Amino acid sequence: MILTVDEANLIISGSLELNNINNDDLSFNFSFIRTGMGEVFNFNGSIYASLNSN
Repeated sequence: MILTVDEANLIISGSLELNNINNDDLSFNFSFIRTGMGEVFNFNGSIYASLNSN
């Protein structure tokens, strides 16, 4: 997991990736931004699957 915070604590962003031995990957990305007008939260989730062939 990676988490990043700016010096003014206005932007927090992070990512998390989970890897499965069967080649299924699950990843999440998020960001939280504090602005003068309010707060914004963004979240992304993805699943990747691949097949091994001989």
